[in-house]
Amino acid sequence: MPAHETNPIYLSEGERRDLEALVRQQACTQHVALRARIVLLASEGVGIQPSATRLGIARTMVRNWRRRWLARTGNRVAERLADAPRPGTPATYSAEDACAIIALPVPSSPASTSPPAR
Repeated sequence: MPAHETNPIYLSEGERRDLEALVRQQACTQHVALRARIVLLASEGVGIQPSATRLGIARTMVRNWRRRWLARTGNRVAERLADAPRPGTPATYSAEDACAIIALPVPSSPASTSPPAR
């Protein structure tokens, strides 16, 4: 396959409906809506460069999300458009642990005999 050709993206009616709903949703984050637009344009046969120009983004972003969409088959639409887990060490404390630590009472200090510092 020459460098300028791309893998076609075929969408089921359900996938197309879900993607179009994401684009129209007010509560949808902008980066997810942009990813949905990239996939919708690809399914219409629009190439990488024209998609990038139309959306005002870099070609590499279009290329990456088209590739990621094809690689994540079998997942729901929202999962296919979600960010990948970030690298690095996992959190030391869970959210529940952090809330429990914050809720611990602070021991009172003994009354001081010296006057307060200025």
